[in-house]
Amino acid sequence: MAVLKRRKIETIDEQRIVTGMIVSREYMEKVYDFLDLDYFQSPHTQVVAKWCIEYYETHLEASFPHIQDMYNLEKGKMREEDAEMVKDFLLIINEQYQAVGGINAEYLLTQTLKWCKTRKMEITLQRVKIRMDVGDLPGAEREFKEFEVVQAQTARFTTMGDEEIVSQIVAQQELDNFFFKFPGALGYFLGDLKRGWLVGIAGAFKRGKTWLAMEFAIIGMLSFKKVAFFSLEMSEIEMWTRVYKRLTAAGEKKGLHLFPVIDCLHNQTGDCNLQQRVNNISLTFGPNGELPDHDPSIPYKACTACRNTRDRNQFLASHWWEEINRPEFDFQTINSQREALLKQYGNNIMVRNYPRMGANIFDIESDLHLMEQVHNFVPDIIIIDYADILKAEDELSVGVDKEDRTWMALAALAQKRSALVVVPTQVTRAALDAIRTTQSHMAKWIGKLAHVDVMAALNQTEEQKRNGVMRVGLLAHRHQDFQLSNDVSILQKLDLGQVALDSEFIRPRQTSAEGRDE
Repeated sequence: MAVLKRRKIETIDEQRIVTGMIVSREYMEKVYDFLDLDYFQSPHTQVVAKWCIEYYETHLEASFPHIQDMYNLEKGKMREEDAEMVKDFLLIINEQYQAVGGINAEYLLTQTLKWCKTRKMEITLQRVKIRMDVGDLPGAEREFKEFEVVQAQTARFTTMGDEEIVSQIVAQQELDNFFFKFPGALGYFLGDLKRGWLVGIAGAFKRGKTWLAMEFAIIGMLSFKKVAFFSLEMSEIEMWTRVYKRLTAAGEKKGLHLFPVIDCLHNQTGDCNLQQRVNNISLTFGPNGELPDHDPSIPYKACTACRNTRDRNQFLASHWWEEINRPEFDFQTINSQREALLKQYGNNIMVRNYPRMGANIFDIESDLHLMEQVHNFVPDIIIIDYADILKAEDELSVGVDKEDRTWMALAALAQKRSALVVVPTQVTRAALDAIRTTQSHMAKWIGKLAHVDVMAALNQTEEQKRNGVMRVGLLAHRHQDFQLSNDVSILQKLDLGQVALDSEFIRPRQTSAEGRDE
């Protein structure tokens, strides 16, 4: 048993590299020029890598759809022990990547380059020693020179004359556009979020930052991405409770629950004359334009008949409520949903909690390395909740310097890991009473806006909180135009874990002298 365990540890990097070669054309294309089969120490990973290279040379594609056929053809040529190890290895890959939509190719490429250089150095040193042992000094020198040539070949220089670069730019753009995006109006508002970006979520305390951060995790999982969630605020049980609440939409009691839904203001006022309208009654608004309370005895229904049609210009978004029957949040409900999601999407969320001020980015990077080495888990999305209670990166750093180093480390983490990093952060006390969070409300240090790619802001009045409406605005966006005065409304039912039931650009019906929305 000890020998088998030792062998597994020795080949974990090789297995990860071969996995990338099998499942990712993008990765295979980039390693093809510098990966040498002699670097592999394990016979079973070496032979599978050889199959991948041969398949790529013929088809210019990753071998994943046909790797089992290749094994069936070649297994008779292998030692029985190696054939069994290849079989087990391919079964694991098949289980993981039938559900998972690819790998973090950019990060794996970086790790592969390090591994190749290490292996080449080890091989070179072995050859040099052999030459030195027999007194062949010129031969030893040649070994060193060849190593330098290989190093130079791994560095690629490009110019405007490289036509292939244009094709790669377009291909990369297409890949990036499909990395992460929220559905609906929220996705349109925030845009396509990409690998290597740092996204902040700014909001007052108890405003729902962690809930929205968790929504990044859920949408990521449902998009076949691997997600690592680090919390310095909640226990593992509290975190997983929120995850399962979100996935089941179950309540403390089985039965009807009142959910906010998108409606049309023309439907509510009764001035819609379209035939597809579902109502023949209207609502009576309060003196300041506020919605009346939901009354189940009144047969009023929300209408979105023209929301996504050519009559869209007739649609003026508002919200209403609808009673929906939901199950009880119990073991049976949770477990049945858990099993179904594992089967369809894989085991793609990994959670780690620390005490407040109990970790910094260095510690988180150590745990990310542990995830990779022990669990073969390389996240596409990393969520850290939240930045203001991270331990200082440097014990001597305090105040603004501490904040600056933390946010620089967060941005560096996103780039090094080629991952989308999402981090909530607090705003000042003044933001509690503000209708709209502004850049001047950044707590501790406004300079954090310089390090993020996107900084979303959560805005909510007391009335909107009662009605299950949250407004998401933008304080910074490095990659697209934005207006500080614009926001998108998301509908929430947080007691059942629902963070963004729907989203729309909802205009305020009326603004009082104090400037309150809706």
